[in-house]
Amino acid sequence: MAIAGYNSRMDLLLGTDGLFDDAYRTKAKAGKAIYAKYSALIDAKNAEYTQKNPESHGSLFGSPTDREEFYRRWTADIRALDADQSSENAVYSAAFRRAIAADPNAKTRRRVAEIDAKWNREAHLPCYWGEPK
Repeated sequence: MAIAGYNSRMDLLLGTDGLFDDAYRTKAKAGKAIYAKYSALIDAKNAEYTQKNPESHGSLFGSPTDREEFYRRWTADIRALDADQSSENAVYSAAFRRAIAADPNAKTRRRVAEIDAKWNREAHLPCYWGEPK
């Protein structure tokens, strides 16, 4: 929910500052491409592990330790992909921040700072089933 609010607030600034528009659209386009790339990679990894999982085929693991190790590797692989995705997104977020910091329009810089502050508060609220309380 917090990300939708962040995007909506940023969208309201579009058209008010050319430098902001370029930086935000570049970041948004890259974010969509990165999301698509990692969604496909994660889906492929999940399909691979589902295929390798004996429980998916009505069998059992040789031991509880084998089962635990299998799921530990699967989880580690997915977390590694998540970390790679975050790293790629961080590159574009940092470029966006540098562009906004260099923007001569103080009003745009102030509005982006306000939106970021609100995002930071909302993103850390306790959630229940993905919805802020």
